[in-house]
Amino acid sequence: MRTDPPLSLQVKQQLENTILSGQRKPGQAIPSIRSLAAIYQVHPGTIRSALHLLQEEQLIHLTRRQFLVTDNIDLIHHRRKAKARLLSLRLYRTLSALGCDWEEILNELSQAAQPDGVAHPC
Repeated sequence: MRTDPPLSLQVKQQLENTILSGQRKPGQAIPSIRSLAAIYQVHPGTIRSALHLLQEEQLIHLTRRQFLVTDNIDLIHHRRKAKARLLSLRLYRTLSALGCDWEEILNELSQAAQPDGVAHPC
């Protein structure tokens, strides 16, 4: 049985995705803890924990009054690539466990990327 990760980790992952996807630019300010708590509908302490995790991973840093996205574009690129690799591996393992071969997996990815968005099972 699989349990959901703690809320702080879920928020951290969502914020990380906004950085890795470019929605939040290098050097850009992160909204206030209160604003983020309202956006994610969680306690401010949950946001503080999530921001601390991102700070430990050097994706953000604290100035006098606010958190900023790192200016280290190489770090962001490296983390994006590592996350894509990890997610690809998870997808491959899941589809392989369902009995899909490599050709079927590639076909499914191609189909999923089509404008109609219709997914076709293996």
